Amino acid sequence: VFKRKEGSSRDGNPLLYALKGEKWKFKSQRDRQNIEEQFSAIADKFLSSHSYDIALLVPSGNALNKHIADVIASEAKHIEIIDNAICKLRIENVYEIIMEDDSKFRQFYSGDEFYGAYDDLCKYLKKMDEKRDGYFSRHFILDAKMRNVLDFTLKASDDASAKYANKINGRDLLIIDDTISRGQTVRKAVNIARECYVPKSISVLTLFSKLYK
Repeated sequence: VFKRKEGSSRDGNPLLYALKGEKWKFKSQRDRQNIEEQFSAIADKFLSSHSYDIALLVPSGNALNKHIADVIASEAKHIEIIDNAICKLRIENVYEIIMEDDSKFRQFYSGDEFYGAYDDLCKYLKKMDEKRDGYFSRHFILDAKMRNVLDFTLKASDDASAKYANKINGRDLLIIDDTISRGQTVRKAVNIARECYVPKSISVLTLFSKLYK
């Protein structure tokens, strides 16, 4: 049930660990107990050969990431869990950021072009509000150019970086994501970690992944 994707986080390619056989359904308390045992098993095996100082949680709409982190922390008490170093923006935050006078969005879409881009963005944000419970998701931005502008505009601020830099810089970093399908979310999390901090190494731990067949 425990898989390792070859590659070294020390040479630029994050390691990826995953639980295979994702046919779990909680039809009974026994089913829940089974997967809890798997949580413990993957933590035991993972931590028997790897040591990490800091674990970051990828923002998620459910509590599974936090649960995985709790299991990891119970097995390796020296690990510090941080759940808000990789921030997930709410739509109202996006509105506030792009409307700032010096926002990168305003700088890119200057003059009259801003209003047309703003109208298009509002349509995308409205769909996010309906489908993502008020959280921003770049996948809803269908215009590739606008998506890149927003990525640049919404990147983590210097203030957010400074808050955790002393804890993360120079340390072995573990990023926890409950499910990886196409890998875009965790790739973004890794990029944020690389952009905002200077970790000694980065590894990714997941339970369910379509990347392994």
